[in-house]
Amino acid sequence: MQRDAILLAVDGLAIGGTERQIVALLGGLQQGGRFAVTLARLDHGGELEPEAARMSVGVLPLGRKSRFDCTAALSLVWQARRARIRLIHTFGWMSGLAGLLAARSLRVPIINGTIRQTPPVLGWRDRISRWCALRSDWIVANSRAGLEAYRLAGHPRAQVIVNGINVARFDGVVPQCAGQPTICMVANFSALKDQATVIRALPEIREAVPQVRLVLVGNDHGTLADARRLAHETGVSEAVRFMTNTLRPEPFIAGSQVCVLVSPSESFCNAILEYMALGKPVVATATCGDTAALIRDGEAGFLVPPRSPRCVAARVTELLRDPEQAHRMGQAGRRQVELLTESRMVAEYEALYARLLAPSTPVAPTHPGRQA
Repeated sequence: MQRDAILLAVDGLAIGGTERQIVALLGGLQQGGRFAVTLARLDHGGELEPEAARMSVGVLPLGRKSRFDCTAALSLVWQARRARIRLIHTFGWMSGLAGLLAARSLRVPIINGTIRQTPPVLGWRDRISRWCALRSDWIVANSRAGLEAYRLAGHPRAQVIVNGINVARFDGVVPQCAGQPTICMVANFSALKDQATVIRALPEIREAVPQVRLVLVGNDHGTLADARRLAHETGVSEAVRFMTNTLRPEPFIAGSQVCVLVSPSESFCNAILEYMALGKPVVATATCGDTAALIRDGEAGFLVPPRSPRCVAARVTELLRDPEQAHRMGQAGRRQVELLTESRMVAEYEALYARLLAPSTPVAPTHPGRQA
């Protein structure tokens, strides 16, 4: 049976929650064998690119010389035509633009999957993403909170497919940093994250638990130097470990007693799923989109206000001082996250692809002016 050719276009494949979900989706689609997926990436050299390439039938040799280079979009059109692509699925603001141009040129349906954050105010890239989403045939976000942030909740062509996770891959993980009380936060160092709040909370936590240390795992996307400087100015640099060169955060999560994710704009955070899969209690900001409903304050962890070091310190200290409560919350999280399987996520995407590729499905988008 001939498989339908799908193009999955991404801005890049550096380490991040969205990129890990893309790899998981590619792996599930490859295993299912229903669709032949070609990968197109605008930025070359991401850490997850080799793995993603192995799960694709091919990689389109796109590339941009600068952030605003539009020649890659033009290249995508003719390369997608040559590959006989029947559907395009995009992740990222630039790939959203390039994919939209290619889809309209080829008269094939396009899915915009870029909405994976909950920015309090839409920046210029967010506004471009919203513009592209409104002109796409379908919109997929990983949380309702994301759709609400982009003012697309209730849109007739929008749906939520939450992140999936394979909990079996966490079995047998060998803990790192074991042996003393440890707090872990997995997040790239960027303006979208907030390691600063955790660092500012650390002095108060150390007053109650002097031996505690903080492990921050993530790549530098612009704020690593600021985080190091803050740790030094706060007097906690000897208690903070920066892990910026690892593809596998799981051992550091496994070696911690409490996991933290504070951010002003999360949608459905992949790191929190990993925390819960490893049975760790979570302290997260209440702005973490639909993940807040997953944690359920007081069940799998605690929710705290954004940019509140004192609240973070209080909740982390409570969990460090009460191992039984921490264990109970961690196990509750593990049970909840076991329902969010990768196979469920992949099946939902496969059903959407099949529906948009069905002969009776119209692919012409509705008029963008109908959605304010």
